[in-house]
Amino acid sequence: MKQHNFYIFILTVLLGFTSCRNTVKAKFEIINESNQTIDSLFIEPNSNVHGKYISVNPNETKVYLIDMSTIPRIDGSYNLTFKVGKVTIVESFGYYTNGYPLEKLTVINIWPDSVKFNFIIKSY
Repeated sequence: MKQHNFYIFILTVLLGFTSCRNTVKAKFEIINESNQTIDSLFIEPNSNVHGKYISVNPNETKVYLIDMSTIPRIDGSYNLTFKVGKVTIVESFGYYTNGYPLEKLTVINIWPDSVKFNFIIKSY
């Protein structure tokens, strides 16, 4: 009987460690379709205290991930902030519910005069 309890204890500890690794990630693909470098780009909510800033060169595509594991379990939208030259642009977009993204991917096309968001929804 003691051996049986030992195995249950080990299984419980292992399950505890693996459950701590469950992370919720929001995935974004940023496509710079302008002729200028996009600088200081970040998307909120961002659980990284220092922010995760990236630059995107003209005609370049980058993937941006947000760890939403520490986001409060509330509903909200995202904010995209970036600089083109000395101009800062802020766009609100999308939606997450209970701290979880609804999309498996959001494609963000940035043109010289506009920003387009294409939401690829998760299929369950």
